[in-house]
Amino acid sequence: MLFLTTTILLYIRESWLPAAISTLGTVVNGMAIKWVLDRRGEAVREEEEAYREVVSICQDVREANALRARVKLFGTIR
Repeated sequence: MLFLTTTILLYIRESWLPAAISTLGTVVNGMAIKWVLDRRGEAVREEEEAYREVVSICQDVREANALRARVKLFGTIR
C-alpha cells in the first residue's frame, strides 16, 4: 500500500512500474487464494467431524445421508 501511495504521489512514469504493480497484484492474489483454500480445508474437516459425531450418537444415519446429499454441491458422499 505504501509503495502504491508513494508511486502515485511522486508521479513516477518509469517503464518498470507496470511490471512492479503487476507483480504486487499477483502476490496479493496468490495470498488470497491460499487463504480461501485453507478455510475450505477447515470447513471440510469440521463437516467430517460433525458427521462422525452424528454416526456415533445415532445408529441410523440414513436421514443424515439424505440431508447431506440434498445440500452437497459437488461430488458424491464418501
